[in-house]
Amino acid sequence: MHNNFTHLPDKTDVCIIGAGPAGTTTSLYLSRMGIPHVLIDKDFFPRDKICGDGLDPNSLRVLYHYNPDLLQQILAKTEIYTAINGVRVISPNQRVTPMFCRPLAAHGGLPIYITGRRAAFDTFLQESLDNHFAKIHMGTAVVDIVRQDGGLLLTMQQDSVQKTVFTPIVIGADGDHSIVQRKLDQRKIERHYYAAALRCYYKGVSDMHPEKLLDVYLPRVLPMGYFWIFPMANGEMNVGLGMSSHQISKRKVNLREEMQQLIEKDKYLAPRFANATPLESPAGWGLPLAARRRTNYGDNYLLVGDAGSLINPLSGEGIGSAMISGVVASHFVRRALETRRFDAESLSLFQRESSKRLNKEINFYRRIVHISIDKWQHHLINALVGSGVARRMFESYAPNWMNTVYTKPIEVNFKP
Repeated sequence: MHNNFTHLPDKTDVCIIGAGPAGTTTSLYLSRMGIPHVLIDKDFFPRDKICGDGLDPNSLRVLYHYNPDLLQQILAKTEIYTAINGVRVISPNQRVTPMFCRPLAAHGGLPIYITGRRAAFDTFLQESLDNHFAKIHMGTAVVDIVRQDGGLLLTMQQDSVQKTVFTPIVIGADGDHSIVQRKLDQRKIERHYYAAALRCYYKGVSDMHPEKLLDVYLPRVLPMGYFWIFPMANGEMNVGLGMSSHQISKRKVNLREEMQQLIEKDKYLAPRFANATPLESPAGWGLPLAARRRTNYGDNYLLVGDAGSLINPLSGEGIGSAMISGVVASHFVRRALETRRFDAESLSLFQRESSKRLNKEINFYRRIVHISIDKWQHHLINALVGSGVARRMFESYAPNWMNTVYTKPIEVNFKP
């Protein structure tokens, strides 16, 4: 892997900024298409990324249809990854309802969900990159982007040394604070379409389900928010709290204090954490939700993952959406290189294709976000969970989800 400027070309057909799941997925699929490119990241790996640590059906679908062996390699690392068999929902009235999505023999016993620390997963993806087509430079930051001669001139810096690289198209995969956003787009935070979350690793949380289920608790005190406990390897749990930024501002919520109060005093949670040990201090991050429908393309660039605001607005899941957008971006890059068109008009369908798998969640979120939900949200959730409707819906759809993950490759439609 290259890590000095002597190997960095002055010009490249494609430059990917950011080596998280969105950027590395773009690189993997470009390499499979035989397209040379440069991939850079300001950090060296492994590095921690604050996250819920879940590989959802979209993540597994991308991996499986790229190379099924990658998914098998992940599952073989039982000291890092844990196969998940469903979710256990705890309603505001503290009714506990397990919902199962067990592996099916028809799909080789592969799961629908996996947990594993992001530091390990991101490093795994990076180690899977194809060095024949990807020139990879870690510890390399982009400090400026300017338009020049129908393309973009990137100023890159490693330590105190700078170098410029020209490219006709950039893939911004560098997260919510993307330099591509700042230099070529307009970054604006709208609290209705933003969320905040905390994560803290624990050991010793009691009453975890023996079949490895994700715990999702919807406490009455947190409208548009939820508390999670996700089982990890080695008896650890990823514990977190997420909430709409609009509700945080409206209610003047301090997430750290709220999380501590729930763990210490909530009638459902306190007994489970009585003998638990935190392995770190809670760490927070922002979630740019897909519901805003940010324009994630423009002349000579595409924004993928968090840079393109592609986080599921209902679940807060971002890895799978990021990886899907990376696959889609690779197809648009190939088409742009073939047609030699890198203008916004020719790239405009990327908006639709990168977010269409989130449309149901986006539309539902947009309908509820501007109305007062405080008085009825917990009643609705209690009714759905208590009546068994939520469980029956989940378990009836689960086989279809499995079928989509393991039998349907991701397709990109270029027709308007």
